Amino acid sequence: MAAGPLESTDPRTLGGFEIVARLGEGGQGVVYEGWSAAGERVAIKVLKGGTDPVTRRRLARELEAARSVAPFCTARVLAAELDRPEPYVVSEFVAGPSLHDRVKTGGPLRDGDLDRLAVGTASALAAIHAAGIVHRDFKPGNVLLGPDGPRVVDFGIARPLDGATATSELAGTPPYMAPEQLRGVPASAAADVFAWAATMVFAATGRAPFGQDTVASVFHRLLSAPPDLAGVPESLLPVLRDCLAKDPEHRPTAKELMIRLVDPTRESTAVLAPDLTRFIGTTAPTVVSPTAMLGVSDRRVPRRAIAAIVSGAAVVVAIVAFFLINQGTTLPSGGPSEPVVSAETGTEPGTTSEITTGTTSGPATGTLVSGAFAGTWKGDVVSQDSRKDTYGLTIILGEGDREGYAIRESCEQALRVTRNRGNALDLTMEQQGQCVGGDITLTSSGGDTLVYEGQEGGGSLAYRGELSRSS
Repeated sequence: MAAGPLESTDPRTLGGFEIVARLGEGGQGVVYEGWSAAGERVAIKVLKGGTDPVTRRRLARELEAARSVAPFCTARVLAAELDRPEPYVVSEFVAGPSLHDRVKTGGPLRDGDLDRLAVGTASALAAIHAAGIVHRDFKPGNVLLGPDGPRVVDFGIARPLDGATATSELAGTPPYMAPEQLRGVPASAAADVFAWAATMVFAATGRAPFGQDTVASVFHRLLSAPPDLAGVPESLLPVLRDCLAKDPEHRPTAKELMIRLVDPTRESTAVLAPDLTRFIGTTAPTVVSPTAMLGVSDRRVPRRAIAAIVSGAAVVVAIVAFFLINQGTTLPSGGPSEPVVSAETGTEPGTTSEITTGTTSGPATGTLVSGAFAGTWKGDVVSQDSRKDTYGLTIILGEGDREGYAIRESCEQALRVTRNRGNALDLTMEQQGQCVGGDITLTSSGGDTLVYEGQEGGGSLAYRGELSRSS
């Protein structure tokens, strides 16, 4: 990530760290380059809206996730201050570009560079899952190519592999999201594996396997089309095909993936020994999860990895133990949820907009417009960056409808309700011609005003504003 000059409103010091340059800015905050008093180069992420409890919980979650993952595969957290209007986290500076920037400027990776990236990031993903974390936004922009190997960063929308914090929200970046997420299944470790494979396709070809044009087109391909793997080296094709399976049960785990990359000869179609099959089938615990709601068993038996075990007794013991210990780590449905913010600073430019459904304070109440949101709403929305671009917006919604309209400047676009959460309505704004689409949330306080929050187009820039009922 190339550094830029500081702006007049930027801080020059934070908590004893000197700030020397800007590394990036998004809808949720700014990342700076800085130095510690001891002369260590650092990255400092400062979040906007620190007085908002949602933002503070999000930052605390990111901090906890980053600290729980083995430091070899991510940027080590050095310091943090959450109890301030603009909380910040100081982390180790990774001296290297993101994978997205490297491919866009230098072209696809080849040969040993690609192999090292695949093994390094698969190992990182296995370590993340071993820490009990689902990353939920694995993509080229969140892989930094440091001099000592790749680092996976940005745990801002990460969640524990724990049913207590599971949600049914969409979170992530469309070209790298798994198909089951589009059906309302919470992101799981299997979704991370899918995103890893999509990221490797980008690294090898310079493009995402399901495209990165409009959100609707990408979602259609994710659900019904095979991945475009033209240009991927033959050596990686089998494992990437398996990782990009539509059914999460057919994907290898990150640990299996790591083993296959290090020793491709372990991939085998051999039939499991009957005794081993019976052992796994009767011993592994049963878990009720979102995949079960789709009619898919959650008792994952990664057959290629287990079949390969037959050639080595020591590996048999290790892998079978891993299966039995970790059988219950797929996110179950239900349970309380926390706010999700997927507009991370440093989002790669040029990708389809990230998806978030915002804060959840209770169970969904359907996908229809309720009376609190019905009517014609007008007001100004403002970009949440230093430019403060402003435009007038009109939103028209009918009670009981699933669709509505948004009018802004010369654009009139369809709106589709994705979720009604009682006091908040989540909608997708369809792209039409040169009028960019995006995802918005309208929040009602019970009166004649709505708070508008949205991300539009291909970046992470957020827009906010207040709309008033006009009829």
